[in-house]
Parts: sequence; C-alpha cells; structure tokens
Amino acid sequence: MPETGGFVDRLARDDGRSARTLVGIGALLGAGSAFLFYRAMPAGPAALGADSIGLTFALWVAGLAIAAIGAGSIRMASDPDIESATLSVRTMLLALTAGVGAATFFLGIALLYQWADPLFRLIREGDREEAWKVFVPLVATVGGLGIMFAGLQAVRSAERRDQTLRRAIYGFNAFLTGFLLFAVLLVGNVIAYLKLPATIDTTQSAIYSISDRSKQILADIDRPTRLLVFMEGVDPEVQALVNLCREHQPKITVENLTTMQPNRIRELAKTFPQLTENTEGILIVYGDEKAENAAFIRSRDLITEDADPGSREIKRKFMGELKLMNELSFLMGGKDKPVVYFSQGNGEADINDRSKPQGYGNIVDKLQRRNFEVKPLKLDALGTTVPDDCRILVIAGPKQTLPPAAVDAVRAYLEKGGKLVALFDIDVNRGDKEIPLTGLEGTLAAAGIDVSRERVQTVPTENTDIRSMDEALVRVDPASAGTPLGGPFKNMVFQFFGCRVVRPAKTPPAPGGFRATPLLSTSDQTLVWTETDPQVNGLQTLQLMQRDPKARERLSPAPLPVAMTASESPRGMPGQAPPAEKPRIAVFGDATFLVNAVGGSRSEGAAVMFDLFAGTLDWLRERPTNIGIEPRVAATYDLTPGAMNNETTLKFLPLLVGVVGVFGLGLGVWLVRRQ
Repeated sequence: MPETGGFVDRLARDDGRSARTLVGIGALLGAGSAFLFYRAMPAGPAALGADSIGLTFALWVAGLAIAAIGAGSIRMASDPDIESATLSVRTMLLALTAGVGAATFFLGIALLYQWADPLFRLIREGDREEAWKVFVPLVATVGGLGIMFAGLQAVRSAERRDQTLRRAIYGFNAFLTGFLLFAVLLVGNVIAYLKLPATIDTTQSAIYSISDRSKQILADIDRPTRLLVFMEGVDPEVQALVNLCREHQPKITVENLTTMQPNRIRELAKTFPQLTENTEGILIVYGDEKAENAAFIRSRDLITEDADPGSREIKRKFMGELKLMNELSFLMGGKDKPVVYFSQGNGEADINDRSKPQGYGNIVDKLQRRNFEVKPLKLDALGTTVPDDCRILVIAGPKQTLPPAAVDAVRAYLEKGGKLVALFDIDVNRGDKEIPLTGLEGTLAAAGIDVSRERVQTVPTENTDIRSMDEALVRVDPASAGTPLGGPFKNMVFQFFGCRVVRPAKTPPAPGGFRATPLLSTSDQTLVWTETDPQVNGLQTLQLMQRDPKARERLSPAPLPVAMTASESPRGMPGQAPPAEKPRIAVFGDATFLVNAVGGSRSEGAAVMFDLFAGTLDWLRERPTNIGIEPRVAATYDLTPGAMNNETTLKFLPLLVGVVGVFGLGLGVWLVRRQ
C-alpha cells in the first residue's frame, strides 16, 4: 500500500507535530466530554433524572479523547530516528483507530439498547416513524468495526518488519475478531428474541407466561395502548408482565420511569391526575392521551403477602396480571361499571358489615376493586321493583322465604331480560324439620333449575381433609368443563359448607326458552348422601351406615349437582344458524362462601372462592375473557449461607463470563501467533 506508506513516512518526518495535534484534539474532546457530563447529570432536588442518552454521548466523546491522547503520547515518546519514528507512527495509527473504533462500536450498542422500542416496532409492526433511532445505532456499530478494520489494514504491510508491531497487530486482530463475534451473537439473539418469542416457561410461578384469557383480552385491543411503569428497581415479575403484553399485542408500548423524575411525573399528572410524585405503579393509557382513557394500578395492589392459616407460611401472590387485565378490560369497555344489586330484608347478610364473620362487606369491597358498582335492594312484602340500572341481581343466603311481592318483582325483572345469581344455604339454627322453601322454586323451575330441599352430607376421610359431614368438596361438572364459565375452573376444587342439591328440573323448559346446565357437582373422590331434615344428626346416620350394609344404600351412586346455570336459548329461523345463547341465571346451593370469614378473607382459598363468584358475574355480563385469571403464588427458596445472593452478580456474571470467554479465546490465539 504505497499511499499509506507515503503518508506514514510524512508523519514520521513531521517532528511530532501530528502527535501534539492529536493530544490537543484529545484535550478539547475531554473538555467537551466534561461539558456533556455536566449537561446530562441532574442538579438540585427537583431536577429530572440523568439523561441516559446524554451520558452515552459523553462517554463516547471521552473514549475519543482517551484514544487521541493515548495515540499522540505513543508517538511523542518514540525515538527521533526515522526507523523508530516510522514504527511509532504505525503504532499511533493502530492505537488511534482501535480506540476510536471501539468507542464508536460501543456507542452503537448502547444506543441500540436505549432505543429498543423503535427497533421492536420496526421489526414486529413495520413502524418506521422513528426508524432513524435504529439506523443511527447500526451505523455507529458497523462504522466502529469499519474504523478498526481500516486501521488494521493500514499498518498490516509492516507486520514482518518489527516483532513489537507484529504482536500489536495480532492482538488488535484478536480483539477485532472478538468484537465481530460479539456483534454477530448480539444481532442473532435480538432477532431471535423479536421474531421467536419465548414460549416455554419453566418457572414454578410461571412469571414468564400469561393465561389464555389474558391473551384474548390483549387480542381485542384496537387502539394504541401505553403502559408506563413508575417504579424504583422494577420488580422482575412486573417487567416480565408488561414485556409479555407488548409481545402479544404490537399496539402496546412500554415505558419505564422512576419516581426520581418528578418533573416528568408532574407534566404527566397535568393530563392524568391519578399520578402523584411519590406514587409507584402502572399507568395504562388506552387510545387518546386523556384522563378518561387512563387507569392507574398502585404497586401495593400488584403484590400481596398473606399468611397461610395452616402452615403460617407467608405466601407472596403476584396480582399484576389479574389487575392489569381487569383495568384493560375496563378501559376497553368504556369504563362501564356494571351495577350489581344485593337483596336485603329476608335474612341476608348485611353488605356493609365488615366486622362480623357472616357479613358481606369484604366481598363487596373486592367487587368494587374489580370495577363493579354494588348497591342494596330491599325485597320485601311491599313489592319493591328491581331498578332499571340493575345489570345483575344477587339474592345471597336469604334466611326466610321470599314474600310473594318480592318473588313477583324478581319474575318481572327476569321477564325483561334481567340476570340473576341466587345462592341458597341451610340455616340449621331455625329448628325446622324440613328445609324451608325459597319462594323462587316456580320461577327457577321455568328456567330448568330445581332448588331442592335436600342437604348434602359427606363421609369424612383423611385423604380429602373432610372433617365435618356438612362440608362438601365440589368441582366443575363435566357438562360445564368446556364452557366459558366452567372451563377456567375445571381443575379446581371448592369447599362448600351446608349446601343443598341444585339439579335440573324434572320438567325441562319449553323449546326456545332456557337451557339449564349443571355447573358444579360434588367431587367423585368423596362419598355423599342427602338429608331432608336439617336437624338430623349426621354422625348417627354415618355410624348406622358403618354397621348396616343396607343403610349404605343411601350413599349417592354419582356426584350430586350443587350449582346450575341457565342460558336463554332462542330458536333460530329455518335454514339459519340458531342465535347465540345469552347467560341469564346462576344458582348455587351454598351462600357461605361469600361471607367475610370465607370468601371475604385473605387466605388463598378465599381468593379462589371469590374468583368463582366474580367469574359468574363476568359470565352473566358476557365478558368471559375476564374469567379465570389467577394470581401467581411464588415459591420460596432459601439460599445456603455463603451462596451468591447478590442480584447484580447473578445478572451480570453470565455476561461477564461470555465476554471474557470470547476475548480470552482471542488472547490465546494472539499468544500463540506472537511467537
């Protein structure tokens, strides 16, 4: 390369002017870097957080300054004779291109990391609005490698003339190869991550996957949606959740912010009053940037820690997916809060009672957090009319038979297309010799549901943890295992107490009316029988069964249904597909799972019971995608003393090992070739 040789010879004869120029340029670049650092760092308690892009460019300019000063110093320290000067010029060029190229290469990598969202949108959605944020980092990365390669070629012709230069060239070549390998691995992994998202989640609490119900909700998003995460040190489960949402729905963008950016938060709070300076959580913006299109989930609602009543072990539950999907569904529905009326006046528990074990106050609070509006409705002999704004009427655990006027009000409500949840239990304290009528038998029979006057009794066994004959383990009936309501709960077991049999009516509904389906039935792993007298001593009956084989014939040969659903099944026109069924009624043979001491408590079992009830309401309001999103219970693992438990070490050690391995291999090649 004669041109290069001539250029090198001219630099060798310039008495070090080029070196002094480089040192001067390096000093100016150093001053520029200090200025950029000053501009990027926050000043004062109310300032914004550090400007990461500004810091990145400040570091890049600092790298250029070090490269220029270092290269100039190499030249200035050489001997004045022409041969030594020529060698030092080549070494200076090698050091300069190595420093400038490496700094530019890492500038591109850093920008690519910080501008990841435009890259995601470009590859996944073809969105080119901010394509320059992809182009600039790629040019910097490739340009840095090109500068290093050009510097290597400029001095390679002299590698046979001097052993020291040859070693420097081989070392430079090893590091350049390492950079190339690192770039190839990085690009390959990024493309694989974007185009082939992970589908296998081996974590016990499944933090890297979301439920099928959540995927359905995400698939229904039809507007640009922003998830702004305000947290100091974002929880890995929260980060995994928002990333999974972005992965499954391209219309979602994610932005991580910190509470150390009060100016930014104050600016956002002008549009979204849900935000405050010290509030941590997730802001969801669905569609236009307006307050009415936003919802905020506080960080304290994303994770709960409850003590297991049996083991007293603290169980950490991640509620993020449930909360996020509920708020997304709420926003997508136009912030529609369905009004649910709870009947009062016939011995039902008080919906405002949060202190007594038998109150319904805690369940009401949970429903309100799920964006339901709950109101009381007095159904008595005065003939109350069900209000027009009632989306769902809940008759939960009446202790007295409903008076005719109240029954007429319920019937009229159903005839207008209303939706009903009825829960009936057994009050053994009344002293009745038979289970009282509910008053709704005729109305429910017209829908194909028979609320029997039979009480379920279970044979206690150690294998099923049944200790009382009034307890019953129930599961989703096979007839409902594939339905929107039963499907999400088909693998769960629920515990009812003092429940009654609720079975299909003997006379089926008229064609084109209702279609009744068993929802829950007793577990096939338990032995059950029924009693019609609430005062019968079940223990005596059980002892009789143990002595008398004929008495054991009372055991039910099949599981007993304890909950039913009824859907309106209109008849279609000849030659046309029948219209879709509309959910109308759900009847449970137990109401105790709603009280404060059971479904209203904070135990893990209570969450399941509440999900069953809330899922029933969602099914009735025809929002089945909300049903069955379960909180994740994280397993607890204790590291042995002395084990690595530093999160930073666990994150960056594999990366460090990989980088050291790549460059160590290059160093090994250099050590062999330098001989």
